[in-house]
Amino acid sequence: MAESTEGNRPWEDIPYGSRDIAVSEAESPLRRPVMPGRAEPVPGSEPVAYVAV
Repeated sequence: MAESTEGNRPWEDIPYGSRDIAVSEAESPLRRPVMPGRAEPVPGSEPVAYVAV
């Protein structure tokens, strides 16, 4: 998801450390429903998919 987000430069030009931060920022809204038990990751999905519980 972070890779497909439009930014000010191509994904390949972003340093590895900055990519890690971008991935964490992109993933954050997806993890939020998981914490209180409103969603869970689908086992075996690649990339990870989530389902409401």
